[in-house]
Amino acid sequence: MHHNILKVNDEFKEITTKTVDDRKRLTLGELINDSKRVRLYKNKRGEILIIPVVEIPASEIWLFQNKEALESV
Repeated sequence: MHHNILKVNDEFKEITTKTVDDRKRLTLGELINDSKRVRLYKNKRGEILIIPVVEIPASEIWLFQNKEALESV
């Protein structure tokens, strides 16, 4: 597992309160929209930040690194 550190200097607002079930699962439902994958971060206070992510295959990253090619798509 990667141990990337994310420094967040942003404001968060409370959007809901959820209950973790007996198997320690939490459903996000409509809170996560159309995302299928998320990245999770946990700080020293035990707070968890959930960030929706989209992963790009390595063979396709060239397109996002080439501004002219990306604009033509």
